[in-house]
This record gives sequence, C-alpha cells and structure tokens, in this order.
Amino acid sequence: MPVPSTGWDKSNHLVGYSVLALAGLLAYPVRELRVISGLVAYGGLIELLQSFTGYRFAEWLDLLANAIGVLLGWGVWSLRNRFAVASLRP
Repeated sequence: MPVPSTGWDKSNHLVGYSVLALAGLLAYPVRELRVISGLVAYGGLIELLQSFTGYRFAEWLDLLANAIGVLLGWGVWSLRNRFAVASLRP
C-alpha cells in the first residue's frame, strides 16, 4: 500500500506534525503546553534514535520541520478557538 506523500520529505514532516499537534490539542485542550512540548521532544527523540540505526540518519532540518509543523498545528487550533469564542458573542 503506498504511503501518502507531499513529494518532499521536509513538508511531509511539517504536515505530519501539524496534524499530530491539532489532534493532540483537540484531545487535550487544557494540556496545551504539554502537548506542544511533548511533540517537539518526540520529534527530537525520533531524530536521535535514527542516528543509532544503520539505515537511517538524524537531520536537524527534519527536527526543524517537525517543530514548525507543531507550531502550525497550534496556530490552527488557536485560530479555531478564537473564532469559536467570537461566534458566541452577541
């Protein structure tokens, strides 16, 4: 089964971590900082662990793309909340 891809590794990281951040924040809205910091740490751990395999390697740009993706997902979540609150005002 083919894996979905944007065609560029860094954008795959960005999109994947954006979705993870949005899903995590929707699931745990009162744990905002934990979700964000946990996902950035998770992305760092994955990159670190890849350096111990013989067939993968760690990349700083992957970690940066992960972190930007998390921030993008957080931004979408924040905008969603802002518009949801604004629509409740008379």
